[in-house]
Amino acid sequence: AVDFGLSELCEKKNTLIQVNAYDANLNPVEADISFECFGTVCEIGKTDLISGLNEEFPQCVNGLFLASAEGFEDARQIYSTIESGNVDIIMNRLYEMDVDLKLSGRDYSGSAVISFISDSNSKTIVYPEQRSVELSEGQYEIQVSIFRNSSLRLGATSSEYCVEKPRSGLGGIFGLTDEECFDVEMPAQIISNALAGGGKENYYILESELRGSNVVEISVQSLPIPTTIEQLQDNYLLFEDKGLEVGFR
Repeated sequence: AVDFGLSELCEKKNTLIQVNAYDANLNPVEADISFECFGTVCEIGKTDLISGLNEEFPQCVNGLFLASAEGFEDARQIYSTIESGNVDIIMNRLYEMDVDLKLSGRDYSGSAVISFISDSNSKTIVYPEQRSVELSEGQYEIQVSIFRNSSLRLGATSSEYCVEKPRSGLGGIFGLTDEECFDVEMPAQIISNALAGGGKENYYILESELRGSNVVEISVQSLPIPTTIEQLQDNYLLFEDKGLEVGFR
């Protein structure tokens, strides 16, 4: 767990470090700077647009400099603070984009889950209730799962589960166990929304695409509306091989 607040580590600041935060175009950014070492986070200060931040840090091998600023994705930089030095942190600007989803070439306004997955800035929206997302430059896996009305009925099932329990009396003292089994009944149910379209694609989003656009357009293909559990399983297999198209306007 990360320990926020003052600690013995945070009180021992004795290494002078110059920290500068920049956007992708190397313009200075006012950012709040903190420092993490072995799970302890120390608040340090704020960079300014003229001189950055010149402050003493605790000594730490492979410490983590953390930068946060409004309108930017949080950034981090690994740096050992055993000796004085300079740390430059590049921060990616966030852009709020409208999401336009198309299914088989036509505007789609039904139910879908859209995910933009990256190492540092993963976002998921439930469409059409949510139609915007904040994105920054970077490599994403974009996933779209479209759900359509279904009357797929799953029959009742019964499964047996077995667990090991300590044997009563002296046997339990010596670690002996007995097996106890019981039945779990699952009632019949109807799946009202089933996977019926979508796909996934790896895509590197450039800041120039975000800066010059207001809308990210995603085009996916439909899948058969399943009427049996086998068809539903087939749809999930087909989904894994389905791509999608991404555009900005």
